[in-house]
Amino acid sequence: MSQLVAAGMGYIDFALAHPALFRLMFSSDRPDHEAPELSAAGAQAFERLIRAIQRVRGVDPLKDKKAMLSVMAAWAIAHGLADLLVAGRMKFLLTLRKSEREAALGQLLRHSLAQWS
Repeated sequence: MSQLVAAGMGYIDFALAHPALFRLMFSSDRPDHEAPELSAAGAQAFERLIRAIQRVRGVDPLKDKKAMLSVMAAWAIAHGLADLLVAGRMKFLLTLRKSEREAALGQLLRHSLAQWS
């Protein structure tokens, strides 16, 4: 579980450090993800998430629908938090010192991910 939380925190940190790039990556005007290099990078990132969930749940998400729901939940939670923070929608968290914000985000991730593991 700690690796999943750390990955989620990295995802959020990236979004906060590079908000314009984060928005571009997920906007409707994004680059063509069918391009071989972008497709490969996306597939590699998704494979890492799948294997992290496999370690936590002990089953292959590609073969188990419940485990795949855990993959989707982990991605949605990290992405949702990142998107809300970048949009300035979670003002309370943005007013905290960095260490307090990271502790609160870690707690949110752990709580949410525990529901799916």
